[in-house]
Amino acid sequence: MVFSKLRERLAKETTDEYIVGLDIGTEFVKALIAKVKGDELEIIGVGRTRQAVSDMHSGAISDISGVVRNCEDALAQAEEEAGLQAKRVVIGIAGELVKGVTNTIRYRRPQPDRPLDVPEMELIIEKVQERAQVKAQKQIALETGN
Repeated sequence: MVFSKLRERLAKETTDEYIVGLDIGTEFVKALIAKVKGDELEIIGVGRTRQAVSDMHSGAISDISGVVRNCEDALAQAEEEAGLQAKRVVIGIAGELVKGVTNTIRYRRPQPDRPLDVPEMELIIEKVQERAQVKAQKQIALETGN
């Protein structure tokens, strides 16, 4: 019985066309596995585990091993329902200790009279993301002293 379950788990399909969503909340850890279909997701497995009172406090993790256990349990439920394991993950973490920053980034196009095409738009997005990350890192370093 134990070996058959282990064999089943090891035989599960593992591929990049699937993604895990993991939401670590104060009350629950929720997990889902979805199949990526172009711009859409098909949810094929879900799991949810209640956090113990001692695991989280005011949106902050107070017992890391308890939270890890809850993540593993919720993920195992989703994997069991989906019948596979995914390699990629998106993690949602919120709370008063999570900080967001907002910045304005300006980008001057080399040829502003030319119509905007997809390759140029991708280049603009890449440049803006790089600048935004550098600005955010500097702002966080300034605020935290690191």
